Amino acid sequence: MIQPFQNNRSYVVLSRHTVEWMQKYALEQLVELSCNLYKMLIEGVERLKVNTQLVKLILQILRSALRISQKRKVYQPHFTLSVESLLQLCEVVDECCDGRQSLVAQIGLEAVLMSTPPVTILQMMWLFYTKIRRAVSSEDKEKVSKFVRWATLTALQSNIEEVHGPENFDCIMRLQSDEESDDSLISKLVRWLAASVIVGKHSLKFSNLDLCHSFDRSKLNNLLSLMEWDDQRCSSTSRTFACEETLASSVFFLQQLQRTNYTVLPSVVSALCLLLSSSLSCTETDILGDDAIQLATLFSKINCPAEAYPTWRWSFYQPWKDQSSEPSDAAKLEKNQACEMLLVVISKLLGRNSLYSNFLSFQDVDKLGVFDWERHILKPQ
Repeated sequence: MIQPFQNNRSYVVLSRHTVEWMQKYALEQLVELSCNLYKMLIEGVERLKVNTQLVKLILQILRSALRISQKRKVYQPHFTLSVESLLQLCEVVDECCDGRQSLVAQIGLEAVLMSTPPVTILQMMWLFYTKIRRAVSSEDKEKVSKFVRWATLTALQSNIEEVHGPENFDCIMRLQSDEESDDSLISKLVRWLAASVIVGKHSLKFSNLDLCHSFDRSKLNNLLSLMEWDDQRCSSTSRTFACEETLASSVFFLQQLQRTNYTVLPSVVSALCLLLSSSLSCTETDILGDDAIQLATLFSKINCPAEAYPTWRWSFYQPWKDQSSEPSDAAKLEKNQACEMLLVVISKLLGRNSLYSNFLSFQDVDKLGVFDWERHILKPQ
């Protein structure tokens, strides 16, 4: 039983041995406790609004349960939150914070990002297949925008205030880990959203089953093959989502806010291309101009994103990496430059006022020689 807060600060510190023991033997009990606390938080938000310390503790326990669950083996049961639960959690946290960005909001976002990215992030609300296919309403689109806006503002705030300092909390549930990473909450949020898009697009739930059985997924060796697969899926199901461009705009904005991480960039670009696949078709040649001709070449230079592999698993602390193959420096350079060029196209489609999106083409960028210095470094002396 959780005791109410006593006189001064009380700290709950979990050693590595305790974490390992809970991971092996007590996760089910921790999950049960977390579920009960989650229910109490959702149903008692009006009462808990006046007790931010208790809200903070509940969120820390939820975050801990999700974190320990990540460390379990693939074949073991895992604790995760449905997309509806994630949405409810964000709304409750925002209400408890009165719409302000605070430490409570940051812990809430961490709890969300500890959870496996849901394949239904494209809607944030589950669309059930019935005899009469329901369209995505403007309300669903608004919920996507509201969630991403809340997450973005909270992640931005985390760059200003340190979340994990013990002096900032009345109660702390701290888990020791060797996997701590320097990347910010913005970077984690971008990875989480990109993974949700790629896994969601690649999921059987959003595909024609006959097409899935007839298509050899081992052939998905680059972004071009993945885009062709998605094009077949869309043409066979005629299924589109009203919020795809909204989500693409949000991911693109977040990507511009952070330093370029070339480990993650291919996944981010792949997610953006999948979200904007209909706009990248020949029907948009009036916007893309001569750039449309080179799209297939650029797609072929980018490896299939890690999230499309069956062995991929989400990690809050660091991006998953395929250890089976390591490309050459020249191949990495080609891939990174292809990603940068595709960002030019994406900025055009989204109407962003980036440095060169509105008036430069692929040829113009190449003539400027912005990538020449990188190519020169790799040339044998």
